[in-house]
Amino acid sequence: MSEAETPLDPEEQREELEEKEEEEEQLTPVPEPDEEDRRISLSMSPEPGLDQDLDPQTSQMKEEPEEQSVSLKPRHNTRYASERNMVRVETQRKDRESTAVSNEPKPSEDGHQCPFCDKVLKGCKNDLRRHIGIHTGERPYSCSICHKTFSSQSHLSSHLRTHTGDRPFSCSVCHKTFSQMGNLNVHMRTHTGLKQFSCSVCEKEFTQLTVLERHMRVHTGEKPFSCSVCQKEFAVAFGLKRHMKQHAGEKQFVCAVCHKEFSQLLSLNSHMRVHTAEKPFSCSGCDKAFTHKSNLSAHAKLHTGERPYSCSACDKAFSTASSLRKHMSAHIETPGL
Repeated sequence: MSEAETPLDPEEQREELEEKEEEEEQLTPVPEPDEEDRRISLSMSPEPGLDQDLDPQTSQMKEEPEEQSVSLKPRHNTRYASERNMVRVETQRKDRESTAVSNEPKPSEDGHQCPFCDKVLKGCKNDLRRHIGIHTGERPYSCSICHKTFSSQSHLSSHLRTHTGDRPFSCSVCHKTFSQMGNLNVHMRTHTGLKQFSCSVCEKEFTQLTVLERHMRVHTGEKPFSCSVCQKEFAVAFGLKRHMKQHAGEKQFVCAVCHKEFSQLLSLNSHMRVHTAEKPFSCSGCDKAFTHKSNLSAHAKLHTGERPYSCSACDKAFSTASSLRKHMSAHIETPGL
């Protein structure tokens, strides 16, 4: 028998076989995962943000060291992009709301501030809306009778009383009625004696600003109201109104004694003194009395020596306009006088 290898013990054969298998496994290359394997691996990956991940070699969960901090950098996936878009949309919405709020009336501790002129109104929001109508020109309330428009319902209601004649506001002292509360308040000053408006020229006091403004025309000589027929001018509108009745021939006031007609109530009252012989205007210098105030004024100039009416032809002066007219007629009858 030729020289041959000594047969191995069964235990040694088993160990030798295991060593060969281990060498083959180390020499055999690990195949790259195909596309399907990658898809399956991604579907089995845990949600972002978990503290554990899969080992790509063993496909088993491996624990991260406790001292390793979790990364806060977001993964660039579709869900994160969607969340980022939602944040951007919400930010844009808040910006639009803040811009819209800037055009709204600004709240104030003292009231409501107008967004146009920054005026602060201490009343309710309706007062602010009415005030804003001054800037916008909005007048949504219209009179059904004369079609005049107003910025508020309350102004329309007040205007309607001019058509209906309703006078719901009554004076508690004399029971005189008024269509407007403001007119009643002004009237009450006649009872209280309150005169808060004073003339800067003669220091005469008045209960109403409008009356003071009319009074100032006495000092300035202003006569803004002119007759369209004869061009006569008046300081107050009521004077022009009375004058126009003379042109119209309207005489609605009749004397109960002699039936003489007058266009003005004032003229009728003056005429009635002819029948009653009443002379309520007396001179403080000589105790002479007159039926008309104009006659007293002309008489008083005799005491003062005032002669405001002068002739344009000879410069002669007179105390009354009637005396000047008589003198002017002498110039006409006798030229060169």
